[in-house]
Amino acid sequence: MNTRYRNLLFAATLIFAGSGQGQIQFTADDFSQFVNTSHVLQTDTMETRTVNVGSAGANQIYDFSSLSLSGPQMNTTFLNASATPFFAMFPGATHAAKMMEKNVPTSDRFYHYLNVSNSGITSLGMVYANQNDQLQGMDQDDEFTPVPLVYNKQWQTQSSDTLSAGGFVTINSMQTKHHIDGWGKIRLPIGEQNCLRWRQDVTIISTSTYGGMTLAADTSVTVDFNFIGKNSVYYALVSGVPDDDYPDVLITSDVSVLAELSRLTDVEDRETVILPDEFVLLPNFPNPFNPQTQLSFHLPKHQHVRLEIYNSLGQNVRTLVDQPLADGLHTLTWDGRDQEGNNLASGNFLVVLQAADQQRVQTITLLK
Repeated sequence: MNTRYRNLLFAATLIFAGSGQGQIQFTADDFSQFVNTSHVLQTDTMETRTVNVGSAGANQIYDFSSLSLSGPQMNTTFLNASATPFFAMFPGATHAAKMMEKNVPTSDRFYHYLNVSNSGITSLGMVYANQNDQLQGMDQDDEFTPVPLVYNKQWQTQSSDTLSAGGFVTINSMQTKHHIDGWGKIRLPIGEQNCLRWRQDVTIISTSTYGGMTLAADTSVTVDFNFIGKNSVYYALVSGVPDDDYPDVLITSDVSVLAELSRLTDVEDRETVILPDEFVLLPNFPNPFNPQTQLSFHLPKHQHVRLEIYNSLGQNVRTLVDQPLADGLHTLTWDGRDQEGNNLASGNFLVVLQAADQQRVQTITLLK
């Protein structure tokens, strides 16, 4: 994965938009709803192609519905950072994006670590691992994206990489001008969605030296676009070729569009297909957990529901839900506290979901 396209993927993990006309924005609190979701991108095998990326401005139409791509599908899964194998290397991370080729268990994977705060989102770095999650390499950075993000917001970032071998040193400095320059509708093969268009003007200055002597220096300028929205952190990613004279049609080096969106149901990244008439208590995530875990359940109809936590002695320690709820998928968080707000000790607990004459039970583990 080339550095610039990796950064484009990183940028895409940072924002999504609401659907209000002219009032689209992103806050740090919004990001949490994407934990335990899987976003599959259809990539391309062509080295270059021409793509119409539309125009800047309000109430635009961005049409990718007829774009035919034949490359591998890349799956990005958003997780709590503590649930990933390399969290200890990035103790300040709150979230992580795991990227690998879909349905290819032997493929390498990338873990991108992020810190999410009320003021913004910081990229802490990327880990490269093999199919067994054995460390193959690591990049560190501290690129910061301020939030909230809204139409017409602009900011700049800078980063650099240094490569050295046998006395040769190459420094790649990247300066990026970010601009949320458009909003409207994006048309994809899977449907139409509200979106923001995020333009990035990227200048890369590459300098090679040997023994302190400059051997070569090169500057390239590219234009990249992310199309992002409420239901996914990326609908389309378009990465331009260097020094393309961009109008509305971009000569691309990389292009991907959203092909699938689903919610994970356990730590092994397995997915459960929920039928409309099913009464289901999904596996919590993470498990074991500390200090909190997400509990999800699906209701086939509007009904009164009780969701309770019991300790190993069969005592009710917390009632999380006791009210009528609409049909569909519901997700909430248990913080490991009892009904009075006291922290509970480590141990196994039973989650009991009950509605009318139906009951579902599962065991979860609080580990401190």
